[in-house]
Amino acid sequence: MTSQLILANGFGVAVASDSAVTLGNRIRTYEDAEKIHPLEDPHRLAVLQSGSVNLLGMPVGVMLEDWRNSLGGRQRTVEGYRDNFLTWLQDNLDNWTTSIERDGAAWKSLNSELEDLRDTVEEAIRPIPKEKHLEEALRIIREQTEVVSEFFIYDQELLAMADELVDRLSQEGTDGRPPLSELVERWFGDFSSDEINQEVHRFFKVLIGRVTTVPNRTSTFLAFVGYGANDLLPHMSAIWLEGAVGNHLCHIPWAMRKAHRRGSSYVMIVPLAQTDMIEQILYGWDRRLAEDAKEATFERTKGEERKPADPPLTTGGDDIRGDQGDAADQYDAASTEEDWRSVLIDETRNLAWRRSGKLAFETIASLPLSSLANAAGSLVTIQNLAQNIRGELPTVGGRINVATITLSNGFQWVSGQDDD
Repeated sequence: MTSQLILANGFGVAVASDSAVTLGNRIRTYEDAEKIHPLEDPHRLAVLQSGSVNLLGMPVGVMLEDWRNSLGGRQRTVEGYRDNFLTWLQDNLDNWTTSIERDGAAWKSLNSELEDLRDTVEEAIRPIPKEKHLEEALRIIREQTEVVSEFFIYDQELLAMADELVDRLSQEGTDGRPPLSELVERWFGDFSSDEINQEVHRFFKVLIGRVTTVPNRTSTFLAFVGYGANDLLPHMSAIWLEGAVGNHLCHIPWAMRKAHRRGSSYVMIVPLAQTDMIEQILYGWDRRLAEDAKEATFERTKGEERKPADPPLTTGGDDIRGDQGDAADQYDAASTEEDWRSVLIDETRNLAWRRSGKLAFETIASLPLSSLANAAGSLVTIQNLAQNIRGELPTVGGRINVATITLSNGFQWVSGQDDD
């Protein structure tokens, strides 16, 4: 894991990141990773890296450095820098990995998905008679396939390649990997059948383009932040890299973010990766705790014929409902379990914003650049401190690197790799 923060206003951008990286299935942490990658003048930009250190075996930082050397002096939009890197990366895939190796990574991810599916089937058939195992296994696989088929399609191009990829993986690979049919036999050999085999292949196909663990079980997140050509306000354009199939780079783009008006100035606040303590300070509430409390309350009161003593839309003097009408009428019109749970979260979020978040955003919008950098570094440090106090694996830690980006001076380290 990682903890990073982008704070920006009219004065410039402050970025902060820890330097810890966890390898070997979260069993070893190193504290000297470079996660902020600056671009040199005339480019006024930095790339923040989190998630997996490697993409198909190659360190992403090495790729970013090689890409920076190819940029020349022409400035682009922030989104243009991101898209240029994606094009460069796709054009250079064969420089460090082959199409056979990329198919091998997809094969491994499908093998892991099939193992997980087998675990789901085993749990379902355990309490029923053995003679019904095959029928129940078939039902579970079909059910899981239908569930996944409703998932959001994150990569349309990859989806279009599903049939071709499964056909290739159904053959023995030149690298010695067995065909998919042997995977089915490996995990479902106790009750394998032609129907099971067909359904598993169908399951494989719906995974591709919908589940980010296929074709690669690791993801890398890159945030391009700073000023593009002709920009007066900071922008951020981000991307998830999910591996590659053939010559296609699987990715999920984020919508462009830019500093927006808040109070007397402009502000952009983007916490990245592990951020629960950062968000609690900036937004005034613990979103995950609120969601867990909502579900725990529902489970505790489930089946009981009772409602809250006061309609949950009543907010006293801070009511922001506008022309929605009387709160009691609103509650009577929407009294289902899901309604009151959604109302609880909405009201918690709204109260937190009015009491804390709004003030924090307006303050950050007015901070001088040096104070902006101090705030970014301090908030990432607090995230690290919270993890240490909880006694968790130190996936956030090491030196907290802080830098600024401005229109006039571009990228400058405040505290980072150049420190003694």
